Amino acid sequence: MPNLESPIASAERRAWNYWFVDGFSHLVVGLGVLLMALCISYPPHWPPRLVPFVLWLAALVLYLTLFVRHREIVEWLKTKATYPRTGYVQPPFSDDPAEAANLVTLSVAKEAAAPEVEVLRSQRRMTWTTLIVLVVIANVGFTFIQSRWIWSAGGALFAAAMIVGRKQYRLSWILPVGFFVLGACITAFAPPQKGPGYFIASMGVLFAIEGGTKLIRYLLQNPRPEPPPA
Repeated sequence: MPNLESPIASAERRAWNYWFVDGFSHLVVGLGVLLMALCISYPPHWPPRLVPFVLWLAALVLYLTLFVRHREIVEWLKTKATYPRTGYVQPPFSDDPAEAANLVTLSVAKEAAAPEVEVLRSQRRMTWTTLIVLVVIANVGFTFIQSRWIWSAGGALFAAAMIVGRKQYRLSWILPVGFFVLGACITAFAPPQKGPGYFIASMGVLFAIEGGTKLIRYLLQNPRPEPPPA
């Protein structure tokens, strides 16, 4: 007889998955990474010219806003497009900064939870930890190994991280395949000094494509309800 999931664990899982169903979370991550790439690739020079400096500063402020207020921005977007179509579900996150993560906040409610819910949260923590370890190893390689092959190796590590996170963070194969191809392309074609900028900018593009395809699919599958006749 199959081991059926309890209603509490099922509700927890649905609330978590609902956060990623429309792609807004991935889109916001992609935009933030693109802004970070812009700030890194075009730093202001001294003495700074007014217009380029203002544009750089605006990109930096917007990046920091997207990074710090990720949850609030995604929730606002959901109120405009998601909740009117498929209903409101309370986000499965808390404001505990000790359990925050770069892409999404990892924690859920602070109250004591049922054992089966704690199992789900433990699985998410393990997934996040594994993902972060792979990304950190890749970044250490980018920093200390000055060789063209490191971009292929780093792209493979990022791809592995995305495979690890596919189920928990509702990712398609766009990101794993994209990172693998990205690393190989930078190794083969990019000038060595341009590798970091290309990698970060392309990472933002990949997340934007991931989020954009999810959003388009969601909107096509869930049209906005027609208002009742007057």
